[in-house]
Amino acid sequence: MEKHRIASGEPYEKPDIHLIETNIEILEDLIRAVGGPTAVLKLWSARFPDEPSRETLYQWRNRQYFPGGVVAYLRLCACLDVDPVVLAAPKSLGETSLGDRLLSMALQPFSGRGLKATDIIALFGPRRAWPSPEMTTPYFERQWFAVEFPNPGQRYSRYETLKLTVGRNTPPRVIHFAYRNGPDHHWRMYGSIMVRCNLVRLFDFFRATGTSALDEDGSTLVQTRFGEGSCDFRLASLHEFAVEHYGDHPEIPCLRFA
Repeated sequence: MEKHRIASGEPYEKPDIHLIETNIEILEDLIRAVGGPTAVLKLWSARFPDEPSRETLYQWRNRQYFPGGVVAYLRLCACLDVDPVVLAAPKSLGETSLGDRLLSMALQPFSGRGLKATDIIALFGPRRAWPSPEMTTPYFERQWFAVEFPNPGQRYSRYETLKLTVGRNTPPRVIHFAYRNGPDHHWRMYGSIMVRCNLVRLFDFFRATGTSALDEDGSTLVQTRFGEGSCDFRLASLHEFAVEHYGDHPEIPCLRFA
C-alpha cells in the first residue's frame, strides 16, 4: 500500500469526517489584522482566563481541524471579532448543500476533541432564541444585531429581493437567515451570506453555494422565497447591517436562496 507523502515541516493529518475544517487562510489574515500572535494573546488575557500558550496558538493556526473545544473556539473568534461561521466556512462544497453536510457529520458518533458539526448546530438552531445568545454573549459581550419582517402570505410563491448593506473594505461579515411559522415556533436557519474582500458568498442549506461581487456602495442583492403561507423572517449578524426590501423583481440578477 502506498504511504502518504509528507512535505517537510508539514505533518500529515488524517482527515476526520466528524470535525469542522478550519479555514486557516482566513484565520491568518485575521491574526495579522489585529497585530499578530502576540496581540491575540494580549487580547485573550485581557478578556478571558486560561490564556493559551504560543504552542497551542500555533496548533490552532496550522492544523486542518481546530484541536480545541467550542469554548476555546468562541473565545478566539471573539478576540478576532469574527463570526464563528467565518473560520468554519468550507472552501468548496461542490454540489453538496451545507445543511446536508452538517447533518451527515452530526450523525456520526464522535467522542474526541475538536470543533464538531453539533457545536455549529447548537449555535444556530432550530431555536426560539436564535442565534443562541447563551453561546456568544459571554464571549463577544454583545447581542446579535437582528432585523425581522413578516411574510403575510402570497397567492402564489415567489422570490423577493433584499438589499443588504455592510460596507466595503471591511473585515469578514456574515448575515444569517432564518424563518418561523409563528411566534410560538422555533426559528429555522436556511443559510447565510459572508462578505470578505468585497466578495459575497452565499451558503444555502439546501443547494450549492454561489458567489458575486459586492456593489460599490457596499451592498449586495439577495433573493429569498416568500411562500403562500405566512411566516416571519429574521436576519442576524454580530455586526450592524442595513436591509431594504425591494419586493418582487425577478429581472434583477442576484444571489438566491432555494
